[in-house]
Amino acid sequence: MTRKRPVTHSERSGIPSAATNLVDVALIAVFRRFRERIEVLIARRRSDADVLAGQWEIPGGKIEKGESPVQAAARELLEELHIECDSDSPAWIPLGMITPPPPLGRPAPRFFLFALELPAGAAPRALASEAIEWVDRSALAKLPWPQTNQEVITAITRELGKQDGGPAKRLSPPRTLPTHQE
Repeated sequence: MTRKRPVTHSERSGIPSAATNLVDVALIAVFRRFRERIEVLIARRRSDADVLAGQWEIPGGKIEKGESPVQAAARELLEELHIECDSDSPAWIPLGMITPPPPLGRPAPRFFLFALELPAGAAPRALASEAIEWVDRSALAKLPWPQTNQEVITAITRELGKQDGGPAKRLSPPRTLPTHQE
């Protein structure tokens, strides 16, 4: 007699397991220096979005097959905000990777987080969101964020705090990030 293995919670509920279903996402904390403080550009999701409609988020999006995280970040920046910055530019500041717990009923995101000082002459536009807004770095944590973004906001606030009052510099040593494979 063959014994059947027990059905897992993921299989029973239709909720993907965080271990097997990760969605790789590049996020970009675009910042500027304004009157001796640091401001971060945030975007409000469209009210008709399938997920997290109307909520504030850090700009970015899914990493496509064959893209590195920084290539995806550069593409998303152009598509969402009309900001051009080549993926080979030394302006990209890698802040690391964050894998928060999965939201109920959806795959777990794996965020590849970058910071980028607003390039000279760039004028961000809300191309893929309802609105964009500059927010003081110190006020980021006070805004209502999706649960999966809490660690992201903490990392951005901490790392950009190192930029206050000084010239632009790398926040952490450059690292090689993997190319996305499916």
